[in-house]
Amino acid sequence: MRKANPQTDAQAAQLRAEGLSYPAIARRLGIGLATAHRAVQRVTAEQPGSERPEVAREVELLRLDVIYEHAAEILNADHATVSSGRLVRDGGVAVVDPRVKVQALDRMLAVVDRRIRLLGLDRPRTVVTGDDLDREIERLTAEIADVDAMPPTPHAPRADAPEGHAPELPPADDRPKATVHKLPKKSQ
Repeated sequence: MRKANPQTDAQAAQLRAEGLSYPAIARRLGIGLATAHRAVQRVTAEQPGSERPEVAREVELLRLDVIYEHAAEILNADHATVSSGRLVRDGGVAVVDPRVKVQALDRMLAVVDRRIRLLGLDRPRTVVTGDDLDREIERLTAEIADVDAMPPTPHAPRADAPEGHAPELPPADDRPKATVHKLPKKSQ
């Protein structure tokens, strides 16, 4: 096993942040795959307060950018149609194959969809109005009033009891029978 090299670790982490895979990092730095992985892990573990999900999200967004750019290059280039291993010509001019452009567009749409999911833009949004808040406040106020109106149970300290003070329970024969109080059902 190689000894940790801070310079190699930093280079590996930078390449990873740029979107390179671990095999690509290993090839670029002339190190083994496991060494590349450990180097990146050492750097990310040393970063105080680093949000690993945030770092991973940024790396994935960079990778998606690269894929999108390659797909755009394919989309903007002309691709000749080949049939049975031969170039298809019309009047001596190569016929453009539209299928390659359609595939590039499909890939670009897939990248856009993946970015939307990574950024959380596909999550449903809940709009809360002032009326909704007023109704919820009224419901919670009523629920609190119902709880406050309940008699204290023998095993629970009273609200006005000093903190840390447990009430003394009467002998088992003298204890009142438990009373069940039903809370109002939560509205949906």
